[in-house]
Amino acid sequence: MEQHHHSQHQNRLQNHNLNNEINVSVSYKDNLITIYIENIDDIKTPIKLVKNHEKFMHLIIVSEDLNDSFHLHPEKVDANHFEQEINLSNEKKYKAFVDIIVEGKDYVIKPIAVNSSNKNEQKSPLKLDTLNKKEIQG
Repeated sequence: MEQHHHSQHQNRLQNHNLNNEINVSVSYKDNLITIYIENIDDIKTPIKLVKNHEKFMHLIIVSEDLNDSFHLHPEKVDANHFEQEINLSNEKKYKAFVDIIVEGKDYVIKPIAVNSSNKNEQKSPLKLDTLNKKEIQG
């Protein structure tokens, strides 16, 4: 079994240019990280994760300034849903790296932006510029 796991891991490393067959989403609200995993081609098909270092998931969260980092093992809520309590600073931006091995599917770890701010950021809508000329620095 260990040999099979090792060769599966080697294949993941060698095929790092493959497209992911798994979609992973990460959200943060009220000190709770929520991770959803689904098959891209069939979202209703359950995903079978393989243990890696005794855990089904390793979640690495790193602040963009690299001063904060967390190595977590979120709890499985159901087949495609994991959660982890954590307190992230509202003043920083974070990236999440979800490390999983999915049986029979290609998955390459990619950084996922995590919005740690609990504020609803309203962006002003774009306004149509009706003038056909601009003056820059006189």
